[in-house]
Amino acid sequence: MTNERSRREEETRGGREGRRDRGESEGRRGGRDRDEDRGSRSRGGSTFRYQARDPSELRRRAERSGGDYDKMMKDHIKMWKPNDKTNRIRILPPTWQGATHFGFDVYVHYGIGPDRQSYLDLAKMKGAADPITEEYNDLRRTASTEEEEKEAKDLSAKPRVVVYLIDRDNEKEGVQCWFMPAGLDKDIVMISEDKSTGEVLNIDDPEEGYDVIFEKNGKAMTTKYEGVTIARRSSPLGRDEWLEFANDNPIPDQLLYYDYDHIATIFNGGGAVKNDRDVGSGREVRDEGPARRSSRADSRDSGRARPERDEAERPGRGRDREETTSRRSRAPEEPTWDSIHSMTAPELDDLIDQEKLDINPREAKDDEDLADWICDELKLKKPSTHRAEPAADESASDRLKRMRQGRD
Repeated sequence: MTNERSRREEETRGGREGRRDRGESEGRRGGRDRDEDRGSRSRGGSTFRYQARDPSELRRRAERSGGDYDKMMKDHIKMWKPNDKTNRIRILPPTWQGATHFGFDVYVHYGIGPDRQSYLDLAKMKGAADPITEEYNDLRRTASTEEEEKEAKDLSAKPRVVVYLIDRDNEKEGVQCWFMPAGLDKDIVMISEDKSTGEVLNIDDPEEGYDVIFEKNGKAMTTKYEGVTIARRSSPLGRDEWLEFANDNPIPDQLLYYDYDHIATIFNGGGAVKNDRDVGSGREVRDEGPARRSSRADSRDSGRARPERDEAERPGRGRDREETTSRRSRAPEEPTWDSIHSMTAPELDDLIDQEKLDINPREAKDDEDLADWICDELKLKKPSTHRAEPAADESASDRLKRMRQGRD
């Protein structure tokens, strides 16, 4: 009995040890296979290799707020944000041809669309049509209340001075870009000149330039830049690679412009439309030259303004979007001269698309002119409302007789 029990215990112990040996062997083999699949090598007693992340990628994800937004500078340009309270920066010299200042002047529309994005003003920067500028001009011309005047002011393009800089308190970030407020740029310029001697300090000189110190107080619309001063002593910029970066990436070449239709879509409440062609490069400004012109368009002034819009149809008026959409859907299947001339601007645009007409709405001076053009293309005649004038020799009795016949 005792021998039998000893034999069973020995078999059980042997089975456990066998399973443990097989498990350890399989575990070692499985780990080795996984390492080979990953292409890793064993280092010390571990096969794991830590891959450090790029700090700029962590920063980009931290700043992302859930959407894929349009940018004003190409992806590889780091954007700088001033700290609350004291900032100490060194502005880099300009590296583009014809530069007369250390910064590049731009005009920016802020707070556009539901995501409050920013876009360079195509009108001021490129001399091209810009939907936000058009709306601003309309509002400024027709504003009759303080609210409308404020709305127009909000749409106006704000001047900014784009600079490359080094944050002296965070030099490891290297060259960064900042859309500096024009007022701060003016303050820096003013204190760069010695009024008594007329001597000007070249603060952006790579070898003998000066750091700029200022304080940022407040947030958003209440932000103020105060206490602007220049370091007492000159100092070299620092690393040669910083200057080389600026030289290889002139600021004007890094700006991103988006075309009229894209900006209008965002302005009207749409989301940022992104695709492989857009990311990191921006959309090219649309050619405003002749396109899809009919024979009648040849005689038109290509610089003619876009049609006037009703208050409810102006871009960016999200409060009337549902009403606008319902009116757009009322275009008749068989349009007539009268029905076309009673359409709103968006309905006229839709009709042009539906009928595939060779018409560019931008070349019409107003909605009535555009409606006339559409009717010409569709060969629709204006209904005659002309009444025949009485003949000079027609007597009163003859006229009465004719009127009675017409009434009967």
